[in-house]
Amino acid sequence: MNSFSCSCDPILTVPTMTQHAQSLLLRLIILCQAGPSLTVGLAPPLQGTHSLCYDFTINSKPAPGQQWCTVQGQVDHKNFLSYDCGLDKVKSMSALGGKVNATITWEEQNTMLREMGDMLKQQLADIKAENGMGRALETLEGRMTCQHKSSGCTSGSWQFGFNGQMWLRFDSDKRSWTEVHPGSNWMKEKWENDREVSEFLHKTSMGDCRTWLEKFLVEWKTELEPTGPSTTTPDRVSQESTASTLIPSVLLLILTCFIHLGLQIFLTGAVGRMGRETWGSCVSNEDRKVNSQEPSLHSDWSFSF
Repeated sequence: MNSFSCSCDPILTVPTMTQHAQSLLLRLIILCQAGPSLTVGLAPPLQGTHSLCYDFTINSKPAPGQQWCTVQGQVDHKNFLSYDCGLDKVKSMSALGGKVNATITWEEQNTMLREMGDMLKQQLADIKAENGMGRALETLEGRMTCQHKSSGCTSGSWQFGFNGQMWLRFDSDKRSWTEVHPGSNWMKEKWENDREVSEFLHKTSMGDCRTWLEKFLVEWKTELEPTGPSTTTPDRVSQESTASTLIPSVLLLILTCFIHLGLQIFLTGAVGRMGRETWGSCVSNEDRKVNSQEPSLHSDWSFSF
């Protein structure tokens, strides 16, 4: 019997790597089954359509005791705020306002409302000074509106009127102006050509107003009833929203796991080949001669003793 000694230390053998790959596959199955539990505890999606609007009244010649700028805030057509730009004083008009008047968002809102009032005051002064037709305009009314739908879509707009009549509408989504009152084309052209005004109106209605509404709705969700048409039941809406949130996460998880698993399988094959080559180099020359003389029916390694 020939004897030989092998000095090679086995690295990772094929059976060991196969068990590791099986372990990774088991983890993948467990994670995928646990996927739905990742959404447990999340706040339910907003249902229905909700709107937030602010009515500005700018008076170029306020009477004694009358303020040059006042703002009324409404959510879903319910009053919740009254703001005096001149005195920089805000009041909660209902329980809705009382629920949010201690938040940081409330303070940010008040600061921005003052800036909007100052901008509208300057616009009214410019109109009266630049155009003879504007001299008779004493008050400027502006309404900023933003809307949040259960689908997650938002929209924003501004409406402007003078002396109690609506003149223009600004679509914040399209940044386009629409003439409502006959004879207001000169005013439309003025603001269309003023890019700074258009950007300010877009930013405040699609940015600030939308942010306030989304944050306030977190506090108001129990007080406000869903409004607007709905083609699905609340449970169906909740399930669809949960599914839309869950599916991308699970797909990403599966993709990541399969990439990891693929790399491990690739390394398994590479290490397995390295192992076979390494073990083969440990066989003595005499054994190779003996093996070469014996007929081989398959490719399995066989050692003669």
